[in-house]
Amino acid sequence: MKNPLILIVDDHLENIQVVGKILKFRNYDISFTTKSSEVLDIAKIKIPDLILLDIMMPGENGFEVALKLKNDDILKEIPIIFITALDDGDSIVKAFQSGGTDYIVKPVNKDELISRVKTQLDLKMTKDELLNKNIELNKMLKFKDQMLGMAAHDLKNPLNAILGYSELLQFNFENESHKNSQKILDTMIGIAVSMESLLREMLDLSAIQSGIIKIHNIQTDLLMLFRNCILKNTVMAAKKNIELKFLFSNIPETILTDPNKIDQVLSNLISNSIKYSHSDTKVIINLQFIDGKIVFYVEDQGQGIPENEKHLVFEPFTRTSVKATGGESSNGLGLAIIKKILEAMNGEIDLITEVGKGSKFTITIPTSDQIR
Repeated sequence: MKNPLILIVDDHLENIQVVGKILKFRNYDISFTTKSSEVLDIAKIKIPDLILLDIMMPGENGFEVALKLKNDDILKEIPIIFITALDDGDSIVKAFQSGGTDYIVKPVNKDELISRVKTQLDLKMTKDELLNKNIELNKMLKFKDQMLGMAAHDLKNPLNAILGYSELLQFNFENESHKNSQKILDTMIGIAVSMESLLREMLDLSAIQSGIIKIHNIQTDLLMLFRNCILKNTVMAAKKNIELKFLFSNIPETILTDPNKIDQVLSNLISNSIKYSHSDTKVIINLQFIDGKIVFYVEDQGQGIPENEKHLVFEPFTRTSVKATGGESSNGLGLAIIKKILEAMNGEIDLITEVGKGSKFTITIPTSDQIR
């Protein structure tokens, strides 16, 4: 943690030296100026945590400098302690009216200075913490609003569809007309699966945004995990005649990692590649273990992503202009969840993509755990 920075403003250098020596002994970093005209410029270069400001100076006095500081959007939150020889009531009132947070009369008492400086710095730290928490809270509230809006929008239509198909199915049974019942049931199941997937991803992202994400490392057969994950996606790939090709090298028998998180990342990448690829193409899954790191990529021959839209793919509730080739639904949550999971695992994700040629997502997950 860095030391607090204090800016001392006084037209007499000897006063600065006295105050600076006291504060440096307490491990505060010191910046100073003898010219009131330089205060704003110096403060903006490296924003101080506290300003000690003399009142009687050539040019602009301390009151005028304080007013300028408080009218500056960048500097207005910096606490100001006036240090002056003026001890009359009018000067003290004017000091607080111009934005001062405390007032010390010269000659400076060492213990008093240290105590008042510490009080103002503690108050500022508390205020900054509250401000940061409010910012995070507002982000969370915005996120929750987005979640609710998305739920209302993306779940309303499929729920209405299920209701309509259910009524049609009921009508068929009542009239002993079962010709299309299987097709209706298949459609309903497909809708329900999409809804379940959306709800699961929304709950995952909500938990992650709330800081609830835990990594559970166990000895894992990585090859079996990848084969099973690929197998789960073969039906989806077969519908578009997309080949899932698995390559691997240098894989130990077991690796200590979180199999559920890796499965979630891999399955999402594979399903995305299938979703945005045309029929009769190929998706390559390549797994390696390099220098104690799990490294794998999923590469497709799909549509690719425009360069100016690459930054959108990892943001929740955003979609690029690229559309699924088979009319599959997309909620814009999957890659955002992947990014958060990898951050929790100290991993990284890299995207190489070119419009008309496809995309390649590379995942690197470090591990220093025992391997056998």
